[in-house]
Formats: sequence, structure tokens, C-alpha cells
Amino acid sequence: MREDVKSVAVILMFLIILSLTHGVVGLILGISLVFFLFFLRILCGSIKRKKERSKFFLRVSCVFLLVFVFAWAPWLDDQAIHDKVLKEKGWKDGTIVTVEHFKNHFKNLPEEILQELLRESREKGIKNGVLICDYKVHWFPFGRVVVSCEGAYYVTFWGQIIP
Repeated sequence: MREDVKSVAVILMFLIILSLTHGVVGLILGISLVFFLFFLRILCGSIKRKKERSKFFLRVSCVFLLVFVFAWAPWLDDQAIHDKVLKEKGWKDGTIVTVEHFKNHFKNLPEEILQELLRESREKGIKNGVLICDYKVHWFPFGRVVVSCEGAYYVTFWGQIIP
């Protein structure tokens, strides 16, 4: 009985930590992990020999843990991904435009607003252009999704940008 109470306490702490660090997505991942472990425990109960059951449980747990870690991809830095996508795709998708193009498109724009946009663009590392709208990075299984007003990109856990 005490082991069950300890298990429930550990599971609840795990779910709370995941929900605090990753919000709703972390909570969903945690709940799916709990259901998987519950299912695995039922499945292991059908194996008669204790040694075979423990080997099976260990193997399946290792595989699931590996898949879980790759789905979470904690080594991906959101700011580094933002900068990489901005550098590689910003000019191509229209997120960054030249100053001349911006001036031609917005002819009635006051000079103060243009200077403010140029200053904000330089803070993001853009030297000779204007940042129209910035990218937002969100967690997604096995990588991250980078979204702007011009489109979205998926960055895999190994760093490849997929349009």
C-alpha cells in the first residue's frame, strides 16, 4: 500500500513539474507517459516469469524514454533557433525587406517611425533591412515550430529547417 502512495506522489510531482515548465503541452506529455506506464504494468502482468517480465519492462521503458526525450528535445534553444531561422529564411519569406522597398511601400510613413523600426531591426541583428514581423518559437514534438506573419517553419531536433 505504501508503494502505491509513493508512486502516486511521484507521478503527481512529475506532472506538476512538466505543466509548470511546458504548460499544457507538458501536462499532456506527462499524462500520456503515466498512461503508458500503467499500460506497460498491465502488459507485464501477463508475462509469467519474473525475470522475463523485468527484462521486458526494462527494454520497453528504455525505448519509451528515448522516444520521450527526442520528442521533448530539451537541448534545442529557442533563441538560437529564432536567430538561425531569421538568418536563413528572413529575407526569402519577406519577414525582412530592404529599406528602399519599405520606403516605397509606405510612402506616407513618418521618418521617426522608420528610424524606430530600423533601430529595432538592428537590435535583432539585421544590418541593412527592416524586420516586418518577428518570429515566435513554440515547442512541437521532435523539434520546434517557428511562426511569423509570413509563414511557419518546423525545426527538427537535429536542427534542420523544414518549410
